[in-house]
Amino acid sequence: MGKREMRKELAALSFSEKVKILQKLRKRSLVFADARLRASERTKMPIKLFACIESHRQHELDEENGYWSHDEFPAAVASLCEEFSLPYSQKFVSIAVIGSRDDESIVCPAFGESVLLNSDAVLPLIQIGCSDDIQNVAEGKRGSGVLLKDLSNVSTPGKIGALEAAVAKRSNAKYAEARIHVGLKREHVAPGWRSEEDDPISQAGLWPDKE
Repeated sequence: MGKREMRKELAALSFSEKVKILQKLRKRSLVFADARLRASERTKMPIKLFACIESHRQHELDEENGYWSHDEFPAAVASLCEEFSLPYSQKFVSIAVIGSRDDESIVCPAFGESVLLNSDAVLPLIQIGCSDDIQNVAEGKRGSGVLLKDLSNVSTPGKIGALEAAVAKRSNAKYAEARIHVGLKREHVAPGWRSEEDDPISQAGLWPDKE
């Protein structure tokens, strides 16, 4: 069944029927969350990686160039990277890094939906690690003893250790930040996440796009 036909079929359902579907999707999401937790415990990964993706741009994950972040003050970030001999690119993806036991809700939702990333796929791509928001550091809003490190030529275990240290030194931000210089793709996202664009409940109009 195509998406258009599915939307028509779902839109024709009563509210109570839509709620039943929502309840099934919630149960499925809890199963995925439990599976993610067990996988994390098996690998004993000390950190979790997230990207904040704007809902109206989620389709970019499936496009050739992928999804990109942006700086409000790129000149300041470029200057910071030059000062500390860090790799810099105007095209990057910002990665929020938190501890494995941290509540995922601390990842700032201001820039979109917080999406858990596949650490195995993303860690090798990381170029920079910072114990605070890199743009805030560039703008002079530094915490005490900011950790700012070039990770471009560091091994994956070395990157994990450096990012774990960055998380431990958080001060101004609730999360540490890392950056990659390639577009974020669907394969970089942890299994189980479903974009709003692919969610049948959203497509059926259970919730309006705008209040």
